[in-house]
Amino acid sequence: MLPSHLEDALRELELELPQRRQSILLVDDEPENLEVYVALFDGIWDVHTASSGVEALRLIDGGCDVDLIIADQRMHGMTGVELLTQIAVKRPDIVRIVLTAYSDVEPMLVAINHAKAWRFLVKPYDPEELRAAVTEALRIKTNLELLKQLTPLLTAHRDALDEALRELRQAQDQLLSLERLATVGPAVAGIVHNLRNLSTLMSFVMAEITRHAVPDSVLQTVKSAQGSMESLIELLENVHQLAQPQDLELKLEPTDLARFLGATAALGMMQAGGHPISAETMSDTPIARIDVERMRQGVLALVDNAVRASRSREPIKLTARTVPPPSIETASKQANQWLCIEVADQGCGMDDRTLSRASEPFYSGFSPPRLGLGLELARLAARAHGGRVELESEPGQGTVARLLLPFDHSYEEQDHRV
Repeated sequence: MLPSHLEDALRELELELPQRRQSILLVDDEPENLEVYVALFDGIWDVHTASSGVEALRLIDGGCDVDLIIADQRMHGMTGVELLTQIAVKRPDIVRIVLTAYSDVEPMLVAINHAKAWRFLVKPYDPEELRAAVTEALRIKTNLELLKQLTPLLTAHRDALDEALRELRQAQDQLLSLERLATVGPAVAGIVHNLRNLSTLMSFVMAEITRHAVPDSVLQTVKSAQGSMESLIELLENVHQLAQPQDLELKLEPTDLARFLGATAALGMMQAGGHPISAETMSDTPIARIDVERMRQGVLALVDNAVRASRSREPIKLTARTVPPPSIETASKQANQWLCIEVADQGCGMDDRTLSRASEPFYSGFSPPRLGLGLELARLAARAHGGRVELESEPGQGTVARLLLPFDHSYEEQDHRV
């Protein structure tokens, strides 16, 4: 559903999208798979097929009108991720989906960070799930085409469309992020289940090995493998938690920020094994209306990133204060001051390239790379409140992450009780 401001603007402009049938390109080196795909989609959309990545690129370069491409990861010659990476450069307007086996964790990460895949689906897939994913992807593609047509009209209709476009971009970013997170959920659940079984088996093997005289090199190899598996399980469980469906409606309540930050810092210390985390609230921000659980998730996500970027015992500080609106373009017309919740660390920091890419969903600057979901969760929390996330960082000097939200002072006058 489009925001009401945008509906009014479109009605005034009488703007309509071209009525044409959207098209899909299916890429798989197994003919029987292509036949199944065609049977699943034919009659709803125009369907094109290719038996290799090279053939798919030839079709695109030849002018084949494609709105969405679905590529199998495991193909001879060029993999699905390699194909979608090239498509992202040649035709970034084409929506990209990759099909992969549940065990291919690394290609899944590459698909997000490099091929910029909108979704990846795990085989064996559910036909209805695949059809629903395609329907949603083409709907978003239509919305993007609408946005492109609206942009040139800004000069003549600036006042009428400014607020509408801001709402559309905010809603679109939030929905895209939620869709990507929801896509990960079913895949991760199966992966975690299998890894848990393997971890249990490895624990038995480890116990047996320690009872016998084995070379230290063998023992260390097994310990390293077990540690890596536990780290992967922890990561995937975090992903699964973030992938749970989220209610888009905020549960706003008056919240004492001093207590909120103090409790959040204490919880962060527990999760980080006692890493020092302090909290400070300026006197001018005693009470704010926020969704407590969602905001706590967002702040803890930033705290987790700060802990991972910091050396042992390096302090992390949480601060809350009011600030002027960040800019005319993004500021709410109803808030002359914004709330700033700041997470500051003294860790490794980020260079300009990493900092510029940190705004990309799922990008990770850590080594080894993570899924980059922490900052994305903080963005979701900020956007849900009509705000945003800002980062400030220097290599070797640490990072400051700020959650900026419109601040409602009128509530302080109505109720000082929490």
